[in-house]
Amino acid sequence: SNSLDSLQLLLKCLAASMGILFWAFVVLVFFQCVAGMIIGNLARGFMDVASDDPEVLEKQQLVFLYYGTFTRTFLTMFEVLFANWSPPCRALVEHVSELFSVAFLFYRCVLGFAVMNVVNAVFVSQ
Repeated sequence: SNSLDSLQLLLKCLAASMGILFWAFVVLVFFQCVAGMIIGNLARGFMDVASDDPEVLEKQQLVFLYYGTFTRTFLTMFEVLFANWSPPCRALVEHVSELFSVAFLFYRCVLGFAVMNVVNAVFVSQ
């Protein structure tokens, strides 16, 4: 009975936080979409250059794997925020421009630390 009481309390807490969870999800998706559209459009110039050089084509394919379409870019931005952010970052830094390192560090610091800590604080205060 004691373990079922704990489960019941956990389920009640989850149900009570659904509104906050929804809006936190909306905010994160919005920031990821905006950042993804900016980075994807900046990388587009590199991917659209016509080349017969197999080495350049290979680099373009690697960048396309991460940033070639909106859905690929959105998935990449999710990866950057919650998983291993080094490969997507390195693909742009090594093959397109080193300035992308600043953009990724800013994105990780602002969204990864600031926004996620605010979301965590809201959940804790509820």
